[in-house]
Amino acid sequence: MLRLTLLSIACTVACTASTAALAQLDFSGEWEHPGMFGHEDVPDRGQGPEIGDYMGLPLNAAGLRKAESYSGSWLGVPEHQCTPHPAAYQTWGPNTLVIGKLYEPVQRVVQAITLDGTFGLDRIVWMDGRPHPPASALHTFTGYSTGHWEGDTLVVETTHMKMGWLRRNGTPTSERAKMTEYFERFDDYVLVTTIIEDPVYLSEPFVRTTEYEMSVRPVPVLGYPFTRNDGPTFYRCFPSEETIAEKGYVPHNLPGENTLLDDFAQKHGIPRWVMGNGAASMYPEFTQQIARDDAVTLDAPAALTPPAAESGLQSIHVKDQLWLITGAGANIAVQVGEEGVLLVNTGTAAMAEAVREEIRSIAGDKPVRYIINTQWSDEHTGGNVPLADFGQHAAILAHENVGLRLAEAGAAASSLEMETYYGDNKMIYFNGEVIEVIKVAGARTDGDSLVFFRGSDVVVAGDVIDTIRFPRSVSDEGGSITGEIAALNRILDITVAETRGQGGTIVIPGHGRLYDEADVAEYRDMVTIVRDRVQNAVAKGSSLAELQASQPVLDYAGVFGAPGSDWTGDDFVEAIYLQLKGAQ
Repeated sequence: MLRLTLLSIACTVACTASTAALAQLDFSGEWEHPGMFGHEDVPDRGQGPEIGDYMGLPLNAAGLRKAESYSGSWLGVPEHQCTPHPAAYQTWGPNTLVIGKLYEPVQRVVQAITLDGTFGLDRIVWMDGRPHPPASALHTFTGYSTGHWEGDTLVVETTHMKMGWLRRNGTPTSERAKMTEYFERFDDYVLVTTIIEDPVYLSEPFVRTTEYEMSVRPVPVLGYPFTRNDGPTFYRCFPSEETIAEKGYVPHNLPGENTLLDDFAQKHGIPRWVMGNGAASMYPEFTQQIARDDAVTLDAPAALTPPAAESGLQSIHVKDQLWLITGAGANIAVQVGEEGVLLVNTGTAAMAEAVREEIRSIAGDKPVRYIINTQWSDEHTGGNVPLADFGQHAAILAHENVGLRLAEAGAAASSLEMETYYGDNKMIYFNGEVIEVIKVAGARTDGDSLVFFRGSDVVVAGDVIDTIRFPRSVSDEGGSITGEIAALNRILDITVAETRGQGGTIVIPGHGRLYDEADVAEYRDMVTIVRDRVQNAVAKGSSLAELQASQPVLDYAGVFGAPGSDWTGDDFVEAIYLQLKGAQ
């Protein structure tokens, strides 16, 4: 009887597990949109939707400003030419979808599901319960996806996406966006429901669906635009010079000067305000609102707390010999090798002991041989004194103006002997690779440096890039908006994307998350666009108060306007205004 009972229990457990497994439908195979391009989605095929077709999208004021500033020539800039369809748009675009499985090699359970779309990058959906990466990790166009089952429905949650778009007419998604997808199978059809939440550019979640049918006779590989990623044709993209514009040119429309919006309104016989009503345009009663000629004013997004501000002290592996320590005041790059440890920046003095322990967790008892400072401020140099004696006295390298600024401020770090340089660059060889210190003085301060690890293919940018605040170019410290833009373009000269505009050279900013070339290009675009808006106001004779009232950083404040920061968007605009006004 006992044996029978145990067998019954075992059968019950096995049958329950089997039933649960049977509830998980198999999505494997090749799928394509019904018809050649997908019947209901035709407006998003081919050339894409018209500029100004923003109805049905819950854009807030920042999202609308970003969309109205968009220029299709954006994709002609070398840094953007290889940009793929981002994850938030991939299933909506004109693509086939190949769904596969990755198995855990020992237990042979499904570890991940792969999503391979024609015009996007392969996506991996991890099904083994692993967490999403920390906020400081690199973002990609595909994002980081994890999945789980809810009955027969595959639910996929995606974060860590780069700046992207909802539709191919400039309607944006930000790096703060999160996406949830529901995959449901109905015999030979798959329905994909996508929900995108974006506190920067959307006032409420955006929901849309698309469907696929099983492809029983896959389209042969014919070359672009019909090449699938899994075909025999190697995908290649060589950015080229498509315009005669000066290097660093950023195509965009100044606020209120996008004539294509008026053309769209005239073509479709609608009032101009209809295009800018955001979430209201998603609902049936919007037709009554149009009849009443009743426009609404969109709200700007609330101030967002930077993800990095909540992370505390932690380290992540960047690439090869390079690590990143965050939460110490400013980001610290750690190179580890046979010869010892090299630090780029040291954080604040208050965090030095915690940083010392974090370095030990990465490098053991290897001594710190070099410290390189990208600028003079305390959050970058405060830990120099305690960390320079980590095993033996470390050599400290920086631009000569860093030493002068430290001495003028009476900082503790000025008591240490420094190896300074004053030319265009300084090179050392350590741990088997060339490390080039590159002068970009005049960006944040008059002593700024980039640090390029040639072997690891990593650039440490210091405060030339701050991913949670607007760049702080202070005139009385020798910085300028012109120097800032020049430094960003210098970084773009160094960085090379691995594939589809992402990966490759990694950039460690002064604060916040890891960047690659695509992120630096977006950051350069932001700085240049804001500069152009201020320059336009100065040329028109606008006062600073008038300029601030026009909200020239409205579409970027949700990402770079850290609340409680001692450097706000208004400070950034004022600094540019005074510099450009003084240059007249």
